[in-house]
Amino acid sequence: MFPGMYLDESSYNTLTSNNATGNGIDGILIFISPYNTIIGNTANDNGYFGGGSGISLGESSNNTITSNTANNNADQGISLGGSSNNTITSNTAYDNKRGISLEASSNNKITENTADYNKRGIYLEDSSNNTITSNTANNNTAGIYAHNSSNNTITSNTANENENKGIYIGYSSNNVLMSNTAYDNTRGIYLEESSNNTLTSNTLNGNMGGIYAYYSSNNTITSNTANENENNGMYLDESSNNTLLRNNFVGNSCAVNIFGKNNWIYLNKFENNSENIDSFSVSENYFHSPVVHYKYNGVVYEGRLGNYYVGEEFGTSNAGIFDKPYGIIKMMDL
Repeated sequence: MFPGMYLDESSYNTLTSNNATGNGIDGILIFISPYNTIIGNTANDNGYFGGGSGISLGESSNNTITSNTANNNADQGISLGGSSNNTITSNTAYDNKRGISLEASSNNKITENTADYNKRGIYLEDSSNNTITSNTANNNTAGIYAHNSSNNTITSNTANENENKGIYIGYSSNNVLMSNTAYDNTRGIYLEESSNNTLTSNTLNGNMGGIYAYYSSNNTITSNTANENENNGMYLDESSNNTLLRNNFVGNSCAVNIFGKNNWIYLNKFENNSENIDSFSVSENYFHSPVVHYKYNGVVYEGRLGNYYVGEEFGTSNAGIFDKPYGIIKMMDL
């Protein structure tokens, strides 16, 4: 059984406007072949004979895959295995097990693709230093799914209305998630046993839970918006040594719920939540900053920065800071 189109140890080819549909395995297979261009092809309904992908790259680098359609394949729409420095842009991948899949692949650019109605929209396994930017991954079981993958940049993607997670990061470290949108999922962003990741300026509204971290530590979660989530804006479950800074929590059932210790939560905004902070969260966590030194009106002060609880009385300060930590240290007039 052969694929519809097959390049083996071939370079500088252009495959354009072909129909590679209804093949027993892959529609288009590129193996140990660099510097090829695959543009404007249709690769649908492949893999009926034991599985296959619409477009598959194996051990291939520096290829460009753009403006192709890879729908309703048995396995992946577009698959990269052991492949690096490829550019995957403006493709459509619907109704596959995985829309776009990277396994043991590094330094690839995945941009402006649409991966909807798959089991996994965009999938990373054992993959590092990839850039996932400006893609749409809606109505999947999970929108963007990264497992055992590090040093990836996931930015400006849309992951809405997925059955489980908008963006899942599992057993992974040193990833950057920035300016993504995740609405109407079970969890907007889910971290599982993951550390040293940075979540910045993401919008996580209308989910069951905005951000959920399970056995995850040393993550920095800053300047995110988690509004009108049915349960929690932020839930740290058995998670420690994380920093929550400058986030907005508005209109959630419970804004922040923590079962863990040594987490730092400060300069966040809490507004119109049914409960700002679960009572069990106060113990062994810090709802203020570490000690800071600053200058105001020519005077140097030492103090801590708290959170902003809209509608609560703050009192006055003559040191340039209104500081109201929640339940850890007393209100300070610095």
